[in-house]
Amino acid sequence: MYRIAVCDDETAAAEQTAEMIRKWNRQIDVSCFRSGEELLQSYSYYHAIFLDIDMRGIDGIETARRIRVHDRKVKIV
Repeated sequence: MYRIAVCDDETAAAEQTAEMIRKWNRQIDVSCFRSGEELLQSYSYYHAIFLDIDMRGIDGIETARRIRVHDRKVKIV
């Protein structure tokens, strides 16, 4: 089973992205996060991560940099 994270400080945008992924394949496990900090604090292995660039606190670019320190294989969109 694929595991995907969606990180966006706009809840509606995150849920819309997650729902599009689930419609594509119901067997994909999709987790939503409201901030880069929240994603980093509870990070586990994901096959792909959809990151909003412009977020309050840690933005998507810095979140991606911090993820890359620990996970060089995850696909980041």
